[in-house]
Amino acid sequence: MKGFVCRFLSATFAISVLSIPLAAQDIAPPIPQKLVVHSNLLNEDRVIWVRTPHGYESGKNPLPVLYLTDGDAHINEIGSTIDFLVDSGRMPPLIVVGITNTDRTRDLTPTHSDDKDSDGKETAPTSGGGDRFFDFIQTELMPQIEKHYRTAPY
Repeated sequence: MKGFVCRFLSATFAISVLSIPLAAQDIAPPIPQKLVVHSNLLNEDRVIWVRTPHGYESGKNPLPVLYLTDGDAHINEIGSTIDFLVDSGRMPPLIVVGITNTDRTRDLTPTHSDDKDSDGKETAPTSGGGDRFFDFIQTELMPQIEKHYRTAPY
């Protein structure tokens, strides 16, 4: 009987250890896909990261989209928070689109600043491009995302 118990425990342990990689595949976070979108409005290429939720590839339903600035720095952090809220039944799954910044001062300020430092040099010479950045998102980026992903309004 003692030999049976040892073999049983050994087999149970082996099955448990071998099943860890399978379980880890289910909980591994989705890997964002990198896109490069050329903007005629901003006259530059923009790196875009797209993170689809678990099960997106096998699904058929369109999903709402969250557009995020500082995307390269925060897409996985925000995506993990969304995963937690989805798993808790507190929100629907989302596609997260992370926009990498090239000039935050230009893109995230609504008007040009004339502030100068003590030497008389402008402190934010590129400021005031928020409207063009917003137009880029609406007229250039969103159509690209809608073209390549199953999106829905939310």
